[in-house]
Amino acid sequence: MAKTTCESCGERVSFVTDEDADFLSCPECGREHCVTPHGASPTGQIPDEKQERFADLREWDEEVLG
Repeated sequence: MAKTTCESCGERVSFVTDEDADFLSCPECGREHCVTPHGASPTGQIPDEKQERFADLREWDEEVLG
């Protein structure tokens, strides 16, 4: 089970799935969320910490691979 606050409607929602990754809609407003064993997030959104990690990896790629 993954819990999150839907950014579209502001409701606290819980998602239940048996899949490693699943796309489920908010029961209140219908906005689609990506649900994994690690949590749920609205589709099309990458959390800030992952964006920073991707930026670090791109810098490393440029330095190492040139």
